[in-house]
Amino acid sequence: MKQKLTSRDIKAQETRRKLMETARKLLSTTEYMKLRVSDIAKAAGVSVGAFYLYFPSKQAVVTSQLLEINNNLSAMQPVDPTQSIEKQYCGYVDYYHQYMLSNGYMLSKALQTAIMQEGIDAGAAGVSLQREYLTRLIGAGIERGELRGSEQDAERFIRLFFDVINGVLYEWISAGGDNALLGEGMEDLKALIRLLK
Repeated sequence: MKQKLTSRDIKAQETRRKLMETARKLLSTTEYMKLRVSDIAKAAGVSVGAFYLYFPSKQAVVTSQLLEINNNLSAMQPVDPTQSIEKQYCGYVDYYHQYMLSNGYMLSKALQTAIMQEGIDAGAAGVSLQREYLTRLIGAGIERGELRGSEQDAERFIRLFFDVINGVLYEWISAGGDNALLGEGMEDLKALIRLLK
């Protein structure tokens, strides 16, 4: 039986959510290495001690951001038997593209910086959720005869997907958030599916 949340539980959830939203907003305007826990706490209207009740570090709040992003990206989990695999894959890439645009260049830069400089664990950040979705999607394509290849080919494709997306994000960030460049990179990412046709 599910326990009813107390007002204290609800307040704790609201405070955690507020810290997450505040960190996201600050990371959209502040470089990761310059952002301090005290900045997040102050902007959220809580004490630094309260911050540490919810997150052990700045890295932990960033990891939670990445996990949320990957949860949202993998929300397209069911493979639709009525749509082609290529259409579903391109829809996934389009969703990813729109998600990056809506979150903005600075947030993406901050998150990529945190990954590279803090060594954030990909598993803790939810990258496996995207991998699982793509594995199901490509597997269904092979099973349905829409894509050719084996399980090993699907694994290679998924590794290539992540290599390309990381390269696209790196170029986008290096170019100061040039959205046309991001769009071109996403079109290249869509073209990858043709490797399995």
